[in-house]
Parts: sequence; structure tokens; C-alpha cells
Amino acid sequence: MTTMTLIDPTLETVGASAQMALRPQSLDGLTIGLLNNCKGNADLILDSAYGMLRERYGLTGSVNRTKDMPSKPFRPEVLDEVAEQCQISITAVGD
Repeated sequence: MTTMTLIDPTLETVGASAQMALRPQSLDGLTIGLLNNCKGNADLILDSAYGMLRERYGLTGSVNRTKDMPSKPFRPEVLDEVAEQCQISITAVGD
């Protein structure tokens, strides 16, 4: 007789909550983080968005970072750097 072990891939979710970040009153004078997932055209999306926002709201600068691989998250130190230097951020997914 053969024994078969079954594994249940489902899990019980634990209630979690998250709050949206507070939105600034204005973008004037802020530095924006531009987070690129390293897929094709993500840089074009971010460059275009930054250009429009800088023109319209007077952003003072940007911190541009690109992931090592599209399928992996940003390294924690990269996110910490962006959080420390920027007041807002945009991520772009190319392709």
C-alpha cells in the first residue's frame, strides 16, 4: 500500500490594517523618489511623470533608483534611503 501526503496550500489570513500616508498640502519644494522596476519603458514613464510634476508643482529634485531584478523587491536599504531623502515617491512598472 502506498502512502500519499497531501499538503494544503491555503492559509488563514490574519486581519491586518494599513493606513494611507498623509498627503502633503503641496508638492512645491519637495523631492520625489522615482522607483523603477527595471522593465522596458519604466524609465520613460517615470521621466515623463517627473517632468510634468516638476513643471506644474516646482519639485526641487528626485532620487532615482532601479531594482536589481523585476521579480525581486527593492532592497531595504534602497527604500530606507528614498524614505529618508524624499517626501513623496512614484513606482513604475514597465512592459
